[in-house]
Amino acid sequence: MTQLSLGEAAKQEGLDAVEVNDSAFVQTMRAIAEGISLMKGEVSTDDLRQAAAQHGLEPHSPNTWGAILRGKGWQVIGRKKSAVVSNHAREIRVYRYMGGH
Repeated sequence: MTQLSLGEAAKQEGLDAVEVNDSAFVQTMRAIAEGISLMKGEVSTDDLRQAAAQHGLEPHSPNTWGAILRGKGWQVIGRKKSAVVSNHAREIRVYRYMGGH
């Protein structure tokens, strides 16, 4: 196994763990993400952070954000610079919900 694939495997294991440990938050945010995507045609973690703040929701770990828009039904359709100040304008993915679970 290459160093890159070891790193990717570790990342996926970490996302699996936060998804299990914060499953209620992830499920709620996925439902919100599906709705945003269906209304706007796209969704990003910036949109989700804003929606979570409006609903008074917080993940147990900041790593949980990465677990929400993964799995069946989500397609990456682009990238953009994050508008969240703490993200320091880093590039984030933009997704579309295609259906399925």
